[in-house]
Amino acid sequence: TVEDGWATLFDPVVGWRLGVKVLQRSPGKVVICFRDQAANGGSYNTQTALTLKPAADGLYRASEAPQTPDCPAYR
Repeated sequence: TVEDGWATLFDPVVGWRLGVKVLQRSPGKVVICFRDQAANGGSYNTQTALTLKPAADGLYRASEAPQTPDCPAYR
């Protein structure tokens, strides 16, 4: 689903929710907010900003980005 800029995938079988929101795009990098949440009665819930950059092999590499008001880190 997509809502408020978040693309969210929910797996009802395992009760898990993953979300991604693009915060910034520029040549050579994309900054996203990544959310990982248990929706099965568990308490696991984390969110962090990540910078994605293309590597020489054509795949993207992720590294932790600075926290932003649009993506406050919580673990």
